[in-house]
Amino acid sequence: VDYFTIVGRGKLIVSSSMPSSPKDLEFSPMLLDQFPKPPGLSDMEVPAQLPDFCFPNGVRVLEQPVPPTYFHFVLTDFSGTALYVTCIHFYDKMDPIEVVNLFRASGTSSPIGGARMFDDNNDSDNNNNNSTGGKVKQFPDWINLQDMSANPVLYTPNCLCLISHWGFFDIFKQFLSQI
Repeated sequence: VDYFTIVGRGKLIVSSSMPSSPKDLEFSPMLLDQFPKPPGLSDMEVPAQLPDFCFPNGVRVLEQPVPPTYFHFVLTDFSGTALYVTCIHFYDKMDPIEVVNLFRASGTSSPIGGARMFDDNNDSDNNNNNSTGGKVKQFPDWINLQDMSANPVLYTPNCLCLISHWGFFDIFKQFLSQI
């Protein structure tokens, strides 16, 4: 094995409208961690396109957990050298505050129909005028700022990958199933 990587949820892809449900949230895939740590191996780096191969349909949160899934693919570099990749997709439960922070981190500040407004200075619902001078944030209707336990339980996808010059897919799958 050349690399062990973790790929998962990157930045929230902000659309022109507020998401009407959690299934409307889309994120960019991102390399979260790797071993060996950067700069990694001297003869090869983790392929930059790895996150897109791990999540070809994008990264979306779910309201129900799903069983882990395994898959394999082969990447080739410009010289024709093959890199064999074995992956497992699994879903982690998100904390309620983590869900709220998705919208705080997106930095949206213009009102969108149906969205609640949030004032960072006094942590209360607000209308379009912000007399306190704080940055106004938006949250979809399905986010409850007063009672976090009322928010939907969401699961975020992650992908563990083994990258190797050797295609021992069954052995790598067995290893990943033990983690």
